[in-house]
Amino acid sequence: MDMTINEDELKRLGDRLRQARLRTYGPARGSAKKCAADMSLSPQAWSGYEAGRTEIGFTKIISFARFFGVDPTWLLSGEGNINP
Repeated sequence: MDMTINEDELKRLGDRLRQARLRTYGPARGSAKKCAADMSLSPQAWSGYEAGRTEIGFTKIISFARFFGVDPTWLLSGEGNINP
């Protein structure tokens, strides 16, 4: 079974990560950098996830969902409600 995520799905996942970050940190300048630091990630790593340039493993998706307090199904697929 092929479990790879295509480029469009990865972009949409990145968009949902951005939505979750903005929901938590607001649109203030530097919020992506603060978010990355709070998750012990480099700003470049977070930027790659949010831009849909970097694949994200299932474990990390679950971690991000817990961190932001969002439903993991919504984060992964966009289906359902953002709230758990």
